[in-house]
Amino acid sequence: MVNQFIYRLAKPSDLPNLLQASIGNDGVVLDAGLLPKLLENDKIYCAVCGDEVVALLYWQEDFLTRKDVWFLSQITTKPSWRKKSVAYNLLRSFFDYARSFGVKKIYFDIHSENKPSLNLFKKLGAIESGNINGFDDEIPEDNRIIFRVNL
Repeated sequence: MVNQFIYRLAKPSDLPNLLQASIGNDGVVLDAGLLPKLLENDKIYCAVCGDEVVALLYWQEDFLTRKDVWFLSQITTKPSWRKKSVAYNLLRSFFDYARSFGVKKIYFDIHSENKPSLNLFKKLGAIESGNINGFDDEIPEDNRIIFRVNL
């Protein structure tokens, strides 16, 4: 059976599923307190299979005070759905969505040790644009790579 996905803005009724989909590798919900506000402001885009949200991303507009540049804050896929091209297709759909608003570039950062995400974004044609060292105060050696996608 082929999985049928719908890529769309999240709806209020999706909140319980969004919380489940945003569980990180350590079992903690990523930004649980932030999700309702993002949802209210139409800033969560998701991949849905049946009634299940299997992946999500959220972003900020007006990045660098420019309306044509957005910042991708987070993307996550439920562990059972990883390595099945869900995130890749979610991002491609999201890029089309962003283009419809006149967005020209999307920036994001990835932890330098996150090989799956690095590979994913390179596959999507992301361009390395810089580094941030010590971004996380609790982990001084934290190194993040800044990327951009030109739409």
